[in-house]
Amino acid sequence: MKNALENIQDNFWTSANAEGNWDYGFIWDSTGRAIWQYTNWGSGEPNNGLSPGNCVALGYEIGFRWYDLGCKNQQLKYICEKKGIKMRNG
Repeated sequence: MKNALENIQDNFWTSANAEGNWDYGFIWDSTGRAIWQYTNWGSGEPNNGLSPGNCVALGYEIGFRWYDLGCKNQQLKYICEKKGIKMRNG
């Protein structure tokens, strides 16, 4: 993912959020699963920087690591999820 964003200088929404899920922490909206198995938080994140920081974004300025921020009134781009394509040898 980081290589694909190499020449891009923007921040992006992810589908991770904690809207109404503080008992479980952040979850992936696309699957409903907690993000405990893999995390890529920036230093000091999550920190509720824009209170409350219920959504997760990829930050260009912090090497495309995650940071939390409020879910409303943010002008960020987004990344769509797509199922992988099976490749065959030959």
